[in-house]
Amino acid sequence: MLIGHVEVFSQHAAVFIGKDTEPSVEVADGFTNGKPAEWDGSYLLVKSRGSEGLTSVYLWTHAMPAVGDVVFDGALHFPDGRIRVFDLMTMNILTRKLWGKDPHLLVRVDEPGKAARVDIGVDLGRELFALRTAPGHPLPPLISSAAYLEKPANEFEEILADRDAPVSRLAAAILLLVEKVEPERIEFRVSDLQEWFRQLSRSLPYQDAGALAASIGDKVRDFRLPAGGQDAAAAEEFAVGLATTTWASISNRV
Repeated sequence: MLIGHVEVFSQHAAVFIGKDTEPSVEVADGFTNGKPAEWDGSYLLVKSRGSEGLTSVYLWTHAMPAVGDVVFDGALHFPDGRIRVFDLMTMNILTRKLWGKDPHLLVRVDEPGKAARVDIGVDLGRELFALRTAPGHPLPPLISSAAYLEKPANEFEEILADRDAPVSRLAAAILLLVEKVEPERIEFRVSDLQEWFRQLSRSLPYQDAGALAASIGDKVRDFRLPAGGQDAAAAEEFAVGLATTTWASISNRV
């Protein structure tokens, strides 16, 4: 589950993760070594691409995408139970209250030593979980636990937790609506789709996003009703077709 996101622009080519916004001298001096990450008991420095562009940092709990390379896998101590993500000049700061003072963090980056994306997982499960996807529309596996992802609402949230591969994510979400989500709860997932559509295109008005999401909900209900259930191949074809046409409508506004 995504619990925070910040875009960091750092002339010093580093993202800091720590107990507050004043990192220790030892960690700050990590700029000078060749490691992709440096840390002590309460701070972690991750080398970024710096002034070449923004570095996207995502904070996860319960589940996170299994993408990139691991640069840190261990515990840090946060005396007030808050984790802070920031650049050295503290121009951009993300703060979140956690459930404990000594969380285990798993940090992955797209390119060690020059990260443009940093994913931080807090107290995750350790299982590799494959989401239900349509053929030809893969999504990265998740690091999580089967106990968490066995609930359709949680799996649906994880499918829509990112914005990469929008057709694949939308097809997977529609498949879940067809195969697992109880009909009376489809309306709740329609609201999730509406918010996700707005993240995909900031120029998409709220009402238009709602209309697209509601249309998907109606089409899913119509698809499910006639036979009281559909086989997997028919569901996959339906999901891919609906996802493709919906994304074509949205992409005209991106």
